[in-house]
Parts: sequence; C-alpha cells; structure tokens
Amino acid sequence: MIDKDLAEQWATLNVTVEADDEEEAIDVWRINLQSVMAFFRCETQWRSLAAPAGDGHRLVWLGIDYASAHPVFARRDRVRERQLLGDIQVMELAALEAWREVG
Repeated sequence: MIDKDLAEQWATLNVTVEADDEEEAIDVWRINLQSVMAFFRCETQWRSLAAPAGDGHRLVWLGIDYASAHPVFARRDRVRERQLLGDIQVMELAALEAWREVG
C-alpha cells in the first residue's frame, strides 16, 4: 500500500505515485492465512525503480527481493518452506499483474 507519506517521498524524486486512500477488507480462508501473512510481511522487501514517463517518472515494481525476504518464509520444515515460498510467489505475480493493469 502506498500511503500519502510514501507518495510524497517519491514526489521529491519527481516520481508520480498515487496514494491509496482507502483500505479494502479481504476475507482469507484459514488454510491460506499463514501464506497471506507471510506475503504481507514481505511488504518492505519489494524492489522498484523510477522509470521515465512524460514530464516525470513513474514507479515500476520489479518484484520481491527473495534474498532479503528469506527470513519471512524460512522454516525448519523444508517442505512447508517450499510451499510457503510458492504461495508468496503466486501472490507476487498477481500483484505485479494488477500494477501493470493500473500503471
């Protein structure tokens, strides 16, 4: 989520980013809760860049930096770790696709 403060920080770099004014409630099935929470904990590990666009720049999301996010999904149970990573990657691809449609 891009709040007003983050949008203003990008604006100082001449990058136009629209702030999300409202939060939407979502329903998460219990079986998916751990994966969704892990995905949310990756929010500070997204990589982005400012790309030229018209008179300024626009924010381009590249994806999650998995080396930095590893502690979020690392588990002693390797099978569960791979499962959790796979779930995070599915949500990451869906988020990237949604941002492409918007931007």
